[in-house]
Parts: sequence; structure tokens; C-alpha cells
Amino acid sequence: MQMPKELRRCLNILACVAALAHARAFAAEPDSASVRSTVLTVSVGGGLHSLNPSSFSEAVSTDGLRPGFSLSLACDWPLAPSWRFGTGVGISSFASRTETNEVVVTTDAVDLDGESFVHTLSLRGVSEGQDALFVRIPLVATYHAPVTHRLSFEAGLRVFASFLARDSYKTRGGLISTTGYYPKYNLTFDSDMPENGFYSVRPDYHGGSGLRKIGCGAGASVGLCRHLTPALGLCFGLYAECSLTDFKPSGAAAQYDPDCRRRDGYTPVYHGALAYSASSLRPIAIGVSVGLRLSCGRKRGVAATPGPSLPAAVPTEPIVEPRQEDDVQKQLHVSQAPVAHDSLARRIDADIQSMIDEVGGIRFDKGSGTLVGESAEAVARIAHLLNAYPAYNVRIIGHTCDVGSHEVNIRIGMERAEAVARCLEYNGVDDGRIKVLSVGDSDPLYPNDTEEHRRMNRRVKIEVRKVE
Repeated sequence: MQMPKELRRCLNILACVAALAHARAFAAEPDSASVRSTVLTVSVGGGLHSLNPSSFSEAVSTDGLRPGFSLSLACDWPLAPSWRFGTGVGISSFASRTETNEVVVTTDAVDLDGESFVHTLSLRGVSEGQDALFVRIPLVATYHAPVTHRLSFEAGLRVFASFLARDSYKTRGGLISTTGYYPKYNLTFDSDMPENGFYSVRPDYHGGSGLRKIGCGAGASVGLCRHLTPALGLCFGLYAECSLTDFKPSGAAAQYDPDCRRRDGYTPVYHGALAYSASSLRPIAIGVSVGLRLSCGRKRGVAATPGPSLPAAVPTEPIVEPRQEDDVQKQLHVSQAPVAHDSLARRIDADIQSMIDEVGGIRFDKGSGTLVGESAEAVARIAHLLNAYPAYNVRIIGHTCDVGSHEVNIRIGMERAEAVARCLEYNGVDDGRIKVLSVGDSDPLYPNDTEEHRRMNRRVKIEVRKVE
């Protein structure tokens, strides 16, 4: 089957866009510890999915408000600070219902004796349901904007190729009859003369509608994503899409003797109402979806003491082995080294610290990477400042109090640094400018002797340095 010209053009353009996006998303960044993350999303949706038949006759009524579902697996990558580009695969179901008041199809024909006649097929009150299942391969561009540090707004545009996986119809009553008019004799033969091969039946048929097998379409979506952890999110959204190509069955209504009466007993073969009555067929859908999102890939930075992550521990005295303590002190030496190479960098550092001091520091819940109070708003203001100075990178250092083991505190410190980095990214800071690390409980701001001091030690430090 030859691919439609419009679809070939569409796929060629999408292939070029995909190649450019792929190159942009995975461009090498040798001076950065950041690795752009890959995001996998599994979603399910449902709503009104119609085959949307358009009839050329007022004698045919259609009901397009039919329920349908969609399932999809998507994968996307960063394209710009607030944009991601991706692809995937999905399946969607569509349905429609038609009812013919009286549809008449007239065809010039020749009978078995070589006589010319006018063949007439009539469909009266035939009620029929049609269903189809399509496989979709989309290319998607998605815009992200933060609402809070755990909630983001998303809007997406997509184009897709559609492949018909299954289609069917089922009749639900009515009357189908055929007649033949012979102009030469000015005679009309109908079902009262079955020996002449004409009939009248009450249909009880089912089969395939013979829809076109391939097409393309476009759609849009809006929604919110709730970040449950740094790597896991729950997404809710609204979607709408439509086909750009016509899936109408071709050829059936134009065939000689369209009821397919043959020499072997003249058995009637029904093509389905869409073959006779539809002038076009362009599926449309609108609905709601829910999905689970997983961010994959290496982290942006490194922990002060590498090691496997452990589950959260019951509060205990910190346990730090001598070798681990040496590693921590080396990391602290690096984190405390001067990073402001010029007066502008020192001024940016001072402005950032002022924003942090205004809200009493960037604070977190005990034992977690959840920003509390006005911390998220402060980070958003810091992001706007950093966006004004693209020649300066930022390093984020996560700190904890002394509750829990040293290994757990290193992990929690990294989660806190990642939470701030993610908030900066949502506000437009390119992730290639960000490096994160954790020193856990090894660099307290205050002695861990009161709950208030421990709260003050649960923080991050933000440092700026010029790109070399």
C-alpha cells in the first residue's frame, strides 16, 4: 500500500526535528557534572473518542459522543530550560454510531445474461455501531513551568502517525433491499422476484469496516505534575486530538453490484454503513489522563562520601569512620574554597545570600528533601537573578543535622541539593550550569544541641562562580 503524500511529508519533517532535538539533548558538556535526565511516563486516559463520520446525505444520522480509552508509554529529553522533546507509543480506541433513514445507492450494472440494468441498493432504518483501535507513534514538545517546588504546570503539542490495528461494525436492525431497473424493457425487478437475484433482508451482520490503514494527526494537552520524590511524579491532564487524514473506506460503494451478489447462489455481502454513507472519516478525541513519571539517568553531582543509599534510620548518634571523615574533610575543603573569581561573582553571591536571609534560610522538613516555608519562593527569585548572568555557574551543597547515620545524612543532603536544583531548572536555569553535592552532617552551621539548631542546620548553600 502506497503511503499518502501528506503523511510522507509530515514524517520527513518530524524526522528532521527529532534528529535536531536528539543532538541538542545529548550535546557533550565536558565541564559539567550534569547529565541530562531521561523521563519515562506511563499514562492512561479516557473520554469521548469518535470516529467522526461526515455523511454526504441527510438521510444518515450519526452519534459521535462515544466513550473511548487511551494507553501510552512516552520517553522525553530536555530541549531547552523549560522545554522537553520526546516520542513513544500508544493505543487509542474510537467508536461511532450511524442510523440510516433511507440511503439509496444506484449503480449501472450488467446481469449474468449480459443485459444492462440500473442496480439500486436501499438501506432503511439500519442501525449500526462501528469501532476501531489505532496504534499511535507521536513526536511531542512539552513546556514546563513551576507552580511550587513540588507542583509544575505542563502544556504539550504533538503530531503522530496512526496505524489501524482493528476495525469492526455490527448492525442492529433495519431493512436492506435491492432492485433492478431494465430501461430496455422498462421493467423493475425486486425481492418479489427472487429468481432474478434481488432480495430484501433484515440485516444481522458484523465484520470489518475496511478503514484506511495509515494516517497522521495532531493534538494538544495541558495538566499538572505532582513530584512525589526527586525521581517520581504523578501527572494529571486534559488532552484533545484530531486526525489530519481521512480514514474513510475506499472502493466499496463504487464497486459493480455493491451488494456483491455472485454467481454462486447470489449470497449478499454487506460492506458496512460507512462504506455507503460516509463522505469522510476523521477520528477526534477529548478526555482526561493520569500518568506515572520516572526520571532516569545519573545525578548532577556527587556525594561527599560515595556509597550505597540506605533506608531511613531511627535517630542515632552519628557514626563516621576515620576514612569517611577524611573524605568529608577533603570535600569540605573543596566546598569552602573561594569560588567568586571577580567582583561581580561576589556581588551575585551577596545578593543570593540576602534573598536566603530574608526568608530565614532555605529550610527542609526533618529527614527529607521537602522545602518548607518561603524557601521555594526564595529559590525562584534566585533563579531569576541567575538567568540575568548566564556566564556564571552555580554549585549547590546539601547539609543536614546530626540525626541519623552519616550515610543516610549524605543521601538526604543530596536530595535537598537536588530539590533546589530542580526548582532552579523549573524557573529557567539551564541544568548544565548546576552542580550539586552533599556533605551531610559534617559542616553544621550551629552545634546540634537543640532542636532549633538542628532545624537551622537542615539547609543548602548556594555558591556562584564564573564559567572558565
